[in-house]
Amino acid sequence: MLPRSIASELYEALSELKRRVGDVDSWMSDRLQWAPEKLYRVLSAEQIDTAALAILAADDAAEAKARGEEPNAGGVIVASMTGFGKGRVLAATCLAAVLRGRNVVFMTLQENLFSDFWRDIRGIESEELFGRPLLINEGATIVDVEDPDTPVLVEPYSKKSVTQCVRDKRLPDGCRLVMLTHSQVNRPGIPRAAFLEAISENAHLALDEAHKAAGESNTRYNIDLARSRAASTTESSATFAADISNLGAYTSVMPWLANIPGTANLPRHIQIALSQASVKEASTAGGIIRHELDMDGIQTKIIRPSDEIIERNERVSDELAPILSRLAIMARQVSGIIASYNLENKELLKSIADKDRKQHNKFKETWTTSPFGSRLSSFQNQILTALNVDLCASVTLESLRNGQKPIAVIEATMESIMNQLRAGEIVGENDDVLDPDPPTIKAALFRFVDAVSTVLHKYTPDGETERVSEHVDLRKEYDGLQKQSDEVKALVSQIRDMPLYPIDQIREIVEAHKNAEGQNYVVGEVSGRSLRINGGKYEKNLINRNQTVARLNNGGVDAAIFTKAASTGLSAHDKFQKSAQAHMVWVSLIGDIREKRQMEGRVNRRGQRTKPLFSVLDTGLPYNTFVLTNGDRKENKLDANLTGAETSGVSTGMTDPIDLIGEDVAREFLNLNRHIATEMGISLNITVANSDKELYFVNKLFRRLPLVSVSKARSIITAFFAGYEDRLKYSINPNLVRSLEGQWKPVKRFILQPGNGSDDPLKGPDVTVTVISKTVTKKPLRSDVVGKIVRDSRQRLRKTYDPKPYLETLETRREMILTRAMDGEVHKTLRAALCERHENHVQVMQRRLNQAVRFLQDIVPGCGVMLPDDMGAMQPHIILDIKYPEVNRVNVLRDYHVTALLPGASEPTIVSLEAILRYSGARFLNETDTRSSLLNLCNEAPHGEVEIFRTIIDGNLMNGILDAHHLGLGEAGTWKDIHSRMNMSIIVPKPAEVRIAHTPVRIPSPVVALELLRRQAEIIVAESLDPKCDALKIRRVGNSDSVAVVLPEKEKSLPAYFSPVFQDLLLTPATTEEYQKKYPQKFVSETGFVAGDTRTIDSKDLPRLITSLQCDKNLVFYTKPELRESVVSLTRDWRAKMAFQSAMRHTPEANLDSVPQEIYPEFVPEAR
Repeated sequence: MLPRSIASELYEALSELKRRVGDVDSWMSDRLQWAPEKLYRVLSAEQIDTAALAILAADDAAEAKARGEEPNAGGVIVASMTGFGKGRVLAATCLAAVLRGRNVVFMTLQENLFSDFWRDIRGIESEELFGRPLLINEGATIVDVEDPDTPVLVEPYSKKSVTQCVRDKRLPDGCRLVMLTHSQVNRPGIPRAAFLEAISENAHLALDEAHKAAGESNTRYNIDLARSRAASTTESSATFAADISNLGAYTSVMPWLANIPGTANLPRHIQIALSQASVKEASTAGGIIRHELDMDGIQTKIIRPSDEIIERNERVSDELAPILSRLAIMARQVSGIIASYNLENKELLKSIADKDRKQHNKFKETWTTSPFGSRLSSFQNQILTALNVDLCASVTLESLRNGQKPIAVIEATMESIMNQLRAGEIVGENDDVLDPDPPTIKAALFRFVDAVSTVLHKYTPDGETERVSEHVDLRKEYDGLQKQSDEVKALVSQIRDMPLYPIDQIREIVEAHKNAEGQNYVVGEVSGRSLRINGGKYEKNLINRNQTVARLNNGGVDAAIFTKAASTGLSAHDKFQKSAQAHMVWVSLIGDIREKRQMEGRVNRRGQRTKPLFSVLDTGLPYNTFVLTNGDRKENKLDANLTGAETSGVSTGMTDPIDLIGEDVAREFLNLNRHIATEMGISLNITVANSDKELYFVNKLFRRLPLVSVSKARSIITAFFAGYEDRLKYSINPNLVRSLEGQWKPVKRFILQPGNGSDDPLKGPDVTVTVISKTVTKKPLRSDVVGKIVRDSRQRLRKTYDPKPYLETLETRREMILTRAMDGEVHKTLRAALCERHENHVQVMQRRLNQAVRFLQDIVPGCGVMLPDDMGAMQPHIILDIKYPEVNRVNVLRDYHVTALLPGASEPTIVSLEAILRYSGARFLNETDTRSSLLNLCNEAPHGEVEIFRTIIDGNLMNGILDAHHLGLGEAGTWKDIHSRMNMSIIVPKPAEVRIAHTPVRIPSPVVALELLRRQAEIIVAESLDPKCDALKIRRVGNSDSVAVVLPEKEKSLPAYFSPVFQDLLLTPATTEEYQKKYPQKFVSETGFVAGDTRTIDSKDLPRLITSLQCDKNLVFYTKPELRESVVSLTRDWRAKMAFQSAMRHTPEANLDSVPQEIYPEFVPEAR
């Protein structure tokens, strides 16, 4: 089945395929030299379509390269869901290359996947055409993965032959297929990298598990070299991107992403929107092909332990909390020490002349340490895994008794700590080296203490030229740190210990039980570890992964434990000889969401008899809330990148508070409860902009829960979710509309930003503003009904509400509330905090309390309140009722619920007092000023069928998303048209509509920019339309032949504009002695830069400068909005002259209905 979110795009790609090749099945039979019967036997209908798109793209790329054109190698990602059968598609694509005389280079993640790929080659009955493959990985073999004895199918070349081939950069005679893993080219300049580049010349590169080569690394660099030499490329990955930076790695599929600066620094929701738009665009072009399995009914069940186990887990957590809190304090001190070291070295380097680079590098030193948060997360996940051992064994045994095939998944193997214990590298209390016993929680904590105290020092030793690295134990230099370390280790010695080798514990517990035939269960293991614990002793861990899985599927192994090593290339679904429903039990969630999704694909695959079960174990501890919701959020983000829709795959369905609303709640909670922030080791010195981008406070709040007692953690979570639910239920979020209800139709469309008419999705299409409408039935409450509701409410409150105890209690608590919000390091007294010039949280809280006093004293039903309507516009509402909390919760402002009615509405809205006081535009109105006027509005409101309008930004969705973000014009959302099609656009809030007409207008072409300058217009050049960008300005000097160029305000902005032309025309002239004599008052840097300086160039040099900035540096050119009509007109003329008409992507023409004149009366020109 096709993903619903990109179904129309994939249908469009398939339609284009059919237009080019005619009947797809016939074309495939001819292309692969198969009879139709064989085609239908070895490939499913979906696989035929997918392979056809991939083969056609590969053929196009090979033909382009043969003509000497820029090849489109890597232009297709086969992205079908894990378990769908991508291997057969890849095998068919490779066969097509072989039939055209191109050799095949197959790259994948692990060498056991060679056998899987060969199985797919056998599946399409083509092993003879591929011949004997060359396996580069030493010791790799190709075996029959479906036979429990895993016999060798293809005799590998000898080690000597492989080494000779690599050295000679050639293939053996008659060899058509090379297989190697990504790890074989993970270093620069190695012989295997040169070999890969050489043999890829005019070959077909089949890149399996392509996501592993999508990050910035040496591996990606070497594979990119192979891509550039290959005639064609097909990439395969069910999880080809976890974020937008990974999407940008597929340059020939989504090249436009490389031209968007700073994508990694954009807020998460903007990244997701760009990912969704990019995936849709690439799918339309046939660059991404994805099919999915039916996931209906497949969810993750959360299994919680017994009360007895929860009590045990809480005891362990409470014993660990003070230790972890002390470690956080030590970590902050260590960070402070190395920060002072680095600052001292930085000052030293400033004193060294920049020209003497050798001296500079000689004295350069850096001190670094791993983030405490990363260490804490790793340790805490080990603890959660250890606490889940008994529950996992119980669930596994129950699954076996139910006739299922249980597979427990654990991320950490604990082999690292095993090796350190055996080597005597872990020191306990009193500097005693721990015995080489099996690992325990105490051993892990002792290691944690030592790691926190140790930093990495990089420097150049005297008399040498190369920098070296060494680990430095700061306790040897700082007695205070040593004392703290000793105290923490003493605390560690006092806790009750627990084993920390979960794989072996689970195996031993399960294998101690017998099946119905009286035989002990057998538990297999697929991991990468070489050691295991058996009977309390270390022994070698001999694993044949293919054999283990074959016996799990066909008999001989009853249950299995998988680690990340099993996430690819294995099939354990219900299809084999031993029929049993697969049950995957997550003992600990895998941190890398792509590996987690792949792991799920081991048991959820095509052809299965039964759908698998998924369970995740919960310790019952508060920290598990974060672990589980964090996993769900990663699922959502991955799906946005894979299918263009933020919907979860196999998730728990838990509420995910890790978002901007949760960030706001956590920020306020911690700033108003600074003692909790201190105990949890959370710094509050971070700006709102940075915290929102990183979701800093909400992540820290949940990640640091293990640093406090379980009871306090639960209180924190209760308080947090109370605030979070209040924001969701009662808050005011007019800018967070993600979709519009009902069915809408376009009625008017304008060009906001003209495109250049090319096929580039970022630069080609116009950005348009569209007014859409729908008809709704209005049944407004009239003044008689509203008046009665107000009177009844006031009568009830006169009997039940007395403001005096509320006011007295609030005043009694005021000092305590303000003290909690005070930063003791900055302010010594409340008076000092309240008198500070710059606003702080004490002042915010004081203002909020004063507003609450006014609310308690003066506001009653019948008063007015300014609130945003459902379109975000501020409108007066009449208060119908007020619900007060108990007096003892007087300062909990979210517990006050105000029922308010927008005149003309049929239903009131309920909003909390906290939301009203927090929202910048909300305020209360006096009853005498508003009651009669608001009641009159209730009678004047329209009744019956009413047409309402909304504004969206569409067309060029990529630029629309970016411009809306930078200019505050709304966010990406969806709306349904009259044909029930879902459309992705930017939903513009009502308050932002007035700003649309004043948006600067982009200039899509150097030719248009030059013409505008000829007409005396000023051109602004920047990285985006963000008003905060440090921009360059260009304008003509009167009627002369000179052009004035105003430089940016900051020299650090220069790299965005820097090019040889920019340097020659604007910077180098200012470095001359003549210039500096002429302008002695200007401070000219060594580069020739002067902040905001105006430089003059000859107009004949202007075309070179414009082209360099817009085409070479991909900068945005724009001018004032009053020139929009001129820019659009000039762009149309230029596009026509450049003969883009045939390939041009016009703004869609439509017979749009009329729109009332009051909507954008000044906005021009209209799209046509």
